[in-house]
Amino acid sequence: GLERPLGPPPLCVTTFYAFIYNHLSNESIDAIKLTPEYDKINSTKDPLLLWLAVKETHKSATSSNVEAVVRAETRKKYQDAKQSPFERIVGYKERFDFLLDAYNDAENPRMDDEDVAMDFFRGLDDARYGEFKTNYLNDLMMGTQKPPEHVNDIYTKASEVSDPEERSKIEWWSSICQPEGTNTQRGGGPRDALCRLGIPPEPE
Repeated sequence: GLERPLGPPPLCVTTFYAFIYNHLSNESIDAIKLTPEYDKINSTKDPLLLWLAVKETHKSATSSNVEAVVRAETRKKYQDAKQSPFERIVGYKERFDFLLDAYNDAENPRMDDEDVAMDFFRGLDDARYGEFKTNYLNDLMMGTQKPPEHVNDIYTKASEVSDPEERSKIEWWSSICQPEGTNTQRGGGPRDALCRLGIPPEPE
């Protein structure tokens, strides 16, 4: 099922619901209000239900004339993704995944996992991760570091220079949502959506 296990999630679900909602256009909000699930979405503030509604309404609302515009907009937003100076890496990862999902859902050209990982790496805040980024690139060039196979590889390595509280969240997330559980392919299953939201999936 899609219900979360009992106990608080490691990330603030309500805050992430607000993050998604605040990035919706008025037209998108109006479309979601017309869905049968809106009352439940509004009462529970469940980010997963909201995210699924966003995907469904945007998938069915585009026309052939608009699709090119949607692809261009989602592509630019993804390419411009950068960690803000005061944004924790957990929040940056959530936002990056959100933008990547929007990019894929708009049917832009598929990207290799290695390229996605390096895009995430590139967007890390230079003030906090500059030394990490320089050392990582040097190791790649020297052949002492393998290229990342998945964005989780960079996410986990960056946690080593994060503060202890944030590091514990990253370690939990990485232990639950391994690459096979965070497939960013279009139409990923409930486990994929839960992992993107930072909500623990139910045991399989």
